[in-house]
Amino acid sequence: MINEYRDIPKIGERVEFASRFIPKAESLLDIGCGDGTLEYFIKNRISKIYGVDNAIKSVKESKKYYFEIKLVDLNKTIPYKRNFFDVVTCLDVIEHIKDPNKLFKETYRVLKPNGLLLLSTPNIRFSDHIYKLLFQGIFPKTSTDNNSYDGGHIHFFTFTDIRNLLLANRFKIIEYRGIINKKERGWKGKIIEFLIGSKIMREFRSPGILFIARKL
Repeated sequence: MINEYRDIPKIGERVEFASRFIPKAESLLDIGCGDGTLEYFIKNRISKIYGVDNAIKSVKESKKYYFEIKLVDLNKTIPYKRNFFDVVTCLDVIEHIKDPNKLFKETYRVLKPNGLLLLSTPNIRFSDHIYKLLFQGIFPKTSTDNNSYDGGHIHFFTFTDIRNLLLANRFKIIEYRGIINKKERGWKGKIIEFLIGSKIMREFRSPGILFIARKL
């Protein structure tokens, strides 16, 4: 269980980055809530934070942080009414889902009109992955190989993949960014971070992808 101080650099760099873009709201659903890290960053902005996860351990660990949490098969229907949430987060979850398109449809359904979706996932187009594949004949599969990855990934995405899924499910894309992990930010990383707004740098030098979209 995470203690009061929570070891954020180790467990929540991507979550912390995504949390910066979450506005004040009445309700938020955290899909794949894990150990409840997101609540640490947004508890003063969101009145009621809900969570769903398919791991019993995660539900037990995070229930003390959330207004309500449910054990749910994330490949099936989300057990909430239509137009229920102001904000939905899906942070490094979609790569574990059998049918990503169904998850997008469910996310759209439970969001209120003009509701906000924040979604992150590893970037398969990250140049380090391409280099290892082309020149070393290896490819990262888990967090042991590369911190962009974790066990259980069954899908891999680029910026274009996520963009197309969002548009196909009637979302309006507000913003998208590359995510650079803190431990990769030496002086070279600072230069990369400065340049990340350019398409080439975003597409190829970001281990992670973050999209912010609105339900039309």
